[in-house]
Parts: sequence; structure tokens; C-alpha cells
Amino acid sequence: MNKSTGRLFAWANPVTRLNLVDHTWVTDYDVPPIHKSPPPPPDSNLYWWCWGKYHPDGTGGIGHPQHGAIGNASVDLSTASNIVEPNISPKSPVKPNKGLGTIAYYGIDGVCHQVANQTLYATGSKTAEPLRVHGARGYSLSTFFFHNYGLQTEAWAEVVATYAPEIKVPDDDFMAIMEKVIQIPEKSVFELLSVRTAAQQSLQELRKDAASKSHIELRIEIIEVLGKALEKLHKTLGKTDFEKLFPPFEKIIDGEWIDASMVEQSVQNLQG
Repeated sequence: MNKSTGRLFAWANPVTRLNLVDHTWVTDYDVPPIHKSPPPPPDSNLYWWCWGKYHPDGTGGIGHPQHGAIGNASVDLSTASNIVEPNISPKSPVKPNKGLGTIAYYGIDGVCHQVANQTLYATGSKTAEPLRVHGARGYSLSTFFFHNYGLQTEAWAEVVATYAPEIKVPDDDFMAIMEKVIQIPEKSVFELLSVRTAAQQSLQELRKDAASKSHIELRIEIIEVLGKALEKLHKTLGKTDFEKLFPPFEKIIDGEWIDASMVEQSVQNLQG
């Protein structure tokens, strides 16, 4: 790659049939969309799939911004491309996981929001936090379960130490969102964080045996873990505060926001 300085652009498009949660991805080009099909190889335009299908543009994002544009920032493109390699589809037969950062198992390590945030990490500096996909709908939901950068924390720390050690590390986005939108007793905060920790531990236990399961079995088990946590959260917070923080309970409890095709693809990538 011969590019160096440039800009990264973050985009959002609704998850299939669920207009309350967005898929996110990253490019090094602005709208109007340049490509109606997947972009050409590196050294031209760069596209980070971030788990998902190819989108020439989007219609998602909080407030429905034009083309689903949810943020942009200047970047060293070489650093961004080292952190998460661009122009590699999750379906690539050669090296799909190079384009997914440390989010190898979709729905267990994280989802598209976490890969997008990893890609955007290079937009930070010593004094400025990197851009994240705050403008995506459902971001509080994904960061509750997977934090800003996914659950493979040791692997992510190694990536940061190797490629971007001086960038200012942001605080936990979920906690910041929660403190901004709801006020709950300290006891409820403790209960909420206990639910979060338990769900994350269950996901990591599930990861240990994931390679031996079919994608159907794996998705059912992922949704069971997430669903139990959401039920506890709904009980702890009550309907009003829950829906200030997350999409409506009845819309997300069935796990439709966990893309079945991406769970299947992650199993194929890691078993094949």
C-alpha cells in the first residue's frame, strides 16, 4: 500500500428487518458512493467489511444521516490497515480473519461495531480519543456485551501495543452512555454490571467449545446467553429505563440482531 495520511469514514445500515440496530463498516472514501460492487484491491479505495455484506452506502444511524454516514476523522492509513486489514471479505477463501481484527467469532468476541471501532482506532492521538461508532443504533447494546473493542482483550492489547501504543485509550462507552441517559441507584448499577460480567464469561466459555458445534447450535447458545442477560436487565431497570438505554426489549430478546449468516461464516472460517 502506498497511502499514508487520509480520512476514515464510518457508515451504518439497518440489520435485516430490525430497524433499531445497525450494521457498521468503514471506508477511506466519502459519498457519493464510488462503488456499486465491492471495491478494487488495495492501493485504490479501501473498504473494511467489519462482518457483514457489502454496502455501497447506508440508510442507518441515529437520526438517519445521509447515506448512513456516522462519522469521519483523519488517520494514518498504514496504521489503520495494520490494525485491521482492508478489502478482505469475511467470505474470503484466503485470509478472512485478517479483515476482522480480533473479532474472529461473530456474536462471541463482538459484532460489527467492535470491528469498526478497531479499524477506527488509528484516528486517535496522544491527546484525542479515536473515533467510535456512537452514531450507530444499538451501540449501547453491543458495548454492554462486548465493550468498545471486543472480548478478546489480551489479543487486542497486543495489537494496540504493536501498532498504536501512544493513542489515548477511551473509557468504557457503555458506562458513559448509561450515566448520560439514566439515573439509577448504586445497587442497580452493581446488579447491571454483574449481569454484564456473567454474560461475558458465559460467552467466553462458549467460545472454548465453539469449534465443535454447528453454526445453528452456536447461534442458539449465543442467543440464550444474551437473552438471559437482557431478561435480567429488563427486570432490574424496568421498561422505561431499559428503553432509554437499549432498543425495546420485545424487539431484541429473540436475538434477531445477531446475524445468522455471520455466525455461520465465522464457524466456517475457523473450522475450515
